[in-house]
Amino acid sequence: MSFLNRRRRPQPHEVFTPGSLPLEHHNIYVHRFGAEESLSRFIKRQQVPVVFGGYGVGKTTLVKKYFQDDASANRLVYIAADPSLTMTDFFAVILESLHYTVETETVEKKSTKNDGGFDTRVLKATHGRQRDTEKRSSLFVKSPTDVGILEIIDEARLTIVIDEMHKCSPMFRQELADFIKGVKTHGSTNTRLVLVGTTADAERLVAADPGIDRYLKELEVPLLLPTEALSLVREGLARLGIEITDGLCTRVIDLAAGAPTIIHAIALEIAESTLARQDVVVTESDCIIAVRRY
Repeated sequence: MSFLNRRRRPQPHEVFTPGSLPLEHHNIYVHRFGAEESLSRFIKRQQVPVVFGGYGVGKTTLVKKYFQDDASANRLVYIAADPSLTMTDFFAVILESLHYTVETETVEKKSTKNDGGFDTRVLKATHGRQRDTEKRSSLFVKSPTDVGILEIIDEARLTIVIDEMHKCSPMFRQELADFIKGVKTHGSTNTRLVLVGTTADAERLVAADPGIDRYLKELEVPLLLPTEALSLVREGLARLGIEITDGLCTRVIDLAAGAPTIIHAIALEIAESTLARQDVVVTESDCIIAVRRY
């Protein structure tokens, strides 16, 4: 094999990624077959998965990895929620991802007890390129169920991921429940929505609108199985040309308690400690140093 055809051996931080998502070819990722199979099944059935699990179990990583092809095709819209997020902001992010120019306009609105909560701003969106119809090149969005925005999202075949759902305000949950019902009743078969948060998020959405319970499917992401954790450590170190014994590998897995984020962090420290000694075999001292640094 020529020098040009040989791939450079990655650095430890390029294999183990505790602070970012393992989405590049050199990042180590272990498929979560049970959770991925459930996610695939719900998506094919045009349901809305509510992905939940403990801290560091890999919820966001699993979802982004599953929809990696959509991200490459610019069809994935990822929104990290916070308490200030409104449906106006939600639509603005989506339209801007489709190259619309978005402006907001404040309108007078009287609040009612049963008001869906869409805030006092409306979106005015225009597209620089010629679209199929005038409706597509210029539109106003005044509510979570406006047909114009539902059609644009569906035609773009978007996958929309809302992360940190537990941070959303009650008003946004009400708006989101209206949006979900609007997508389903409008027959938007190409729109995919995935929610990432906690066990309580599905219940809160149903409380906002009991009519959407048939669309939501809870999906728990568990801790890594011992075989999955073993594969993560062994394969990751192997990419760096580093060997580890079964005993030390088991110790790392036990310390991490099945959390992929912690395994990535400890394995990264072990790899850097081993290579710093200009060695390729992990020692007990490397593991002790890694745990102390973590």
